Amino acid sequence: MKLKKYLKNLLFDPERKLNERVYILMLFVSIGMLLIALIGDGIYNRNVVEMTAIGGLIIFIPFISYMGVKHNKLDIMIKITSLLIMIAIPVVFLQAGGAEGAAILWYVFYFLYIGLVMTGWWRIVNLFLLTVL
Repeated sequence: MKLKKYLKNLLFDPERKLNERVYILMLFVSIGMLLIALIGDGIYNRNVVEMTAIGGLIIFIPFISYMGVKHNKLDIMIKITSLLIMIAIPVVFLQAGGAEGAAILWYVFYFLYIGLVMTGWWRIVNLFLLTVL
């Protein structure tokens, strides 16, 4: 119950910027989606590289987010998270069947992430790189 209250306080904290609160919300949504994807990959015996990339995201992104909240450096952690996703998405895309696989949904999710969470020139650079990918 304490965790639920803590998360609610994080999401509705008026001291935090809107993009930080959206980042925290998207973190929980994406981790849930990644867990489902990892379980599905395990059931269907998918590529080990794809499962490793998804597992790495499941481990590192919550850790990075926790450190950002703890040390009040969430803006930096948002950028680090975007770099991890930028590395993992092509790996998952290529290992999960390309345009015919389900990994295309991660591209859509990342466009949404960039639009809602990132700001300034970092948003422009990420949009350009993701469009090129």
